[in-house]
Amino acid sequence: MSEGAAVRLLGRDEVCWLIRRRSDGHLALTEGALPVVVPVVYRLDDDELTVWAGPGLSPRVPDRHEVVAFQTGAHDPVSLWAWSVLVQGRAHPLARGHGPTAEPAPPRTTPAGWPGWPPSGVFEVHMDLVSGWMVGDADVASDADDR
Repeated sequence: MSEGAAVRLLGRDEVCWLIRRRSDGHLALTEGALPVVVPVVYRLDDDELTVWAGPGLSPRVPDRHEVVAFQTGAHDPVSLWAWSVLVQGRAHPLARGHGPTAEPAPPRTTPAGWPGWPPSGVFEVHMDLVSGWMVGDADVASDADDR
């Protein structure tokens, strides 16, 4: 980004609009008091963020409605724009039934761009806190993300 470029904070509607334009991101959580960040693909339907977590996510996490952070973004160093969004909230695995006998839910249709390795979990992330920023021309960023 060029020096002096203005950072614009994004509202919830803009963040959701940008999230819908991508399908890959990262899920951050803690395991044994240590941070863990795993790659995910995701889909946002209405206000439901569903993530398919890649290798490295412990099967127990986030099985107790733990607080997680989800991040995605994009940038173009040639056109000088960038954006990043962050969702924080409780996550739980999609499951049939309740309690210790709940069975994993059949995965929803996997989003486009799934890399082919088996997911270590399919989770729903509640969008409790949503934030984001953009640098550069919003029109350029939105048009370029369609590529």
